[in-house]
Amino acid sequence: SVRLERVKGGTEVAKKDMVVYVGDTMITEDGKIQVALQDGSTMMLPSNSKLKIENFAMVADKKRNIVMNLLKGKVRNQVNKNYKEENVFQIRTRTAVAGVRGTDFIASVELTDEQWITAVKTLEGKVRLNAVGSEAEGDDHRIVTEGTAAAFVVKAPSREPASESEFKKVVSGGELTPISYISEDEIRLIKDATEFKPVEVQAAVGARQVASLDSDTVCSEPIGQF
Repeated sequence: SVRLERVKGGTEVAKKDMVVYVGDTMITEDGKIQVALQDGSTMMLPSNSKLKIENFAMVADKKRNIVMNLLKGKVRNQVNKNYKEENVFQIRTRTAVAGVRGTDFIASVELTDEQWITAVKTLEGKVRLNAVGSEAEGDDHRIVTEGTAAAFVVKAPSREPASESEFKKVVSGGELTPISYISEDEIRLIKDATEFKPVEVQAAVGARQVASLDSDTVCSEPIGQF
């Protein structure tokens, strides 16, 4: 199944022609979901994944600031390249940030008792991977180009960090892995598992004004429409 946790409260089973808003969280269990965003990009969330829309602002073909929080599992993104000015499209996890301009890539997060791992595999274009809080140009990062992969690996703490400073200390102990190559067989498997086509729920690009948008919604604009 595929569920939508609404920012205004409540959980709904995702259906075609539903609208997604900033603050909504998409959850897949044994299903998967394809979403066409207003900026012309497309996302595929496979099974056993959870993703929250943190920010979505854009001026068509000029500026965008899109931030997704991947809480569990994986997401594949085909990102529209036609933004020439301010251009932010990020997939964030608890410990790392994958930032792109226009590309096709898979981001994944795995949180175990031993390690917290954020991984990127790029199928086309390039992705910058860095630790949370290390977004400045000179900070340590990896540029993950077409056909390659990298990860940010943190040793899981023995207990949940009790403060922001404790959490920063945990992240500071993490390491970026060297760039590695993805085999052609693995690329085929990735594409087969996350192929962009009609699936259980197929999204359409959301309009800026939607007939079903009720007056008490907490968000001014939808970001996409199931």
